[in-house]
Amino acid sequence: MSLFVSPSSPAQLVLLSADGTEFNVNIVVLTMVSRFFRDMLEMPRDPAEANKPIELTESRDVVWALLDVIHADERPMPDLSNVEFVWRLLKAADKYDMPRVPKLVRSQVMCKPRRCLVEQYALASSYNWAEERRWAAVQLLSKDFHNISRCKGFRRLSADQIAKLLNHRAERKRLLETGLISNLTHECGKPGDGSRTLRTAPWRLTAGYISSELDKCPRGDNINTWLIWHDYSTSGLWDGRCDECGRENIKPAALFAYLQRKIMTLDEEDLENPSL
Repeated sequence: MSLFVSPSSPAQLVLLSADGTEFNVNIVVLTMVSRFFRDMLEMPRDPAEANKPIELTESRDVVWALLDVIHADERPMPDLSNVEFVWRLLKAADKYDMPRVPKLVRSQVMCKPRRCLVEQYALASSYNWAEERRWAAVQLLSKDFHNISRCKGFRRLSADQIAKLLNHRAERKRLLETGLISNLTHECGKPGDGSRTLRTAPWRLTAGYISSELDKCPRGDNINTWLIWHDYSTSGLWDGRCDECGRENIKPAALFAYLQRKIMTLDEEDLENPSL
């Protein structure tokens, strides 16, 4: 059954956009997809008003997109590349109680690496799209929070949503930092004798660098970009040995391999974490 009908059809309803465009739509189809219009049309109307268009507050492009999405099995989906338009479309769908619209829009706009990640996180948070919200939260770990906070989508987040984002970043930094520092560390003498744990100047330099970089990017993507990973000639950093037991410092390749495994493991855990 088509949503659009000819102006002479007895099953028609005329919708008038805020900028003056009329849409002749099928009453039966419209009431099937919108509880708002179903409830409205069940109410008695003044006979003098019966043939007048129903005036909407949305512009032509939003009304047209709503009708396209409602009948997506017959018509192409609207262009959803503009995130501001997506928000306007979803706001209208909420207003007119059209659950089909968010469902179809969700599959078109979410989990797209080239789209603004902050906007995707905001959309997923607002509509409780848990899987997409977790995905966006993991992707945002690769971004500096200062840059995140300057994105327009950041202003759409509630205080609770921002707090959840910050807590996630802090926890990921803690987990990755703990693992990396542990791989840089070994104990001489009796196990657990912390007073004899290796803390050379190169160790402190590397540990400090790791902590600093994780502040900016808790996922750890930027750690391996430091020249020190590839500069084996840096005096004393990778070629040194423990003065106590003679054990070699860990090599860059081994630390980098651990980093990649740890990032992958933490990402997988986050994508299944219902609290994110």
